[in-house]
Amino acid sequence: MTATILNLQRKPSSGEDDEILTLEEAAIFLKLKRRTLYDMVQRRKIPFLRAGKFIRFSKQALLTWMKAEAES
Repeated sequence: MTATILNLQRKPSSGEDDEILTLEEAAIFLKLKRRTLYDMVQRRKIPFLRAGKFIRFSKQALLTWMKAEAES
């Protein structure tokens, strides 16, 4: 599955849990090593946000991605 770079300006619909996570927080959430997650970002295998030089993750996008990965 190809990763999607999300727009930081996107507003979540009501009731949507769209917390923005740092690389460290996303690694903990996904139970991955930081290096593994960073490698996935470099290969565009996981959805992420880019805010200047910083990498961020939408929690909702990660949940959607995990469901899609589990079904494939």
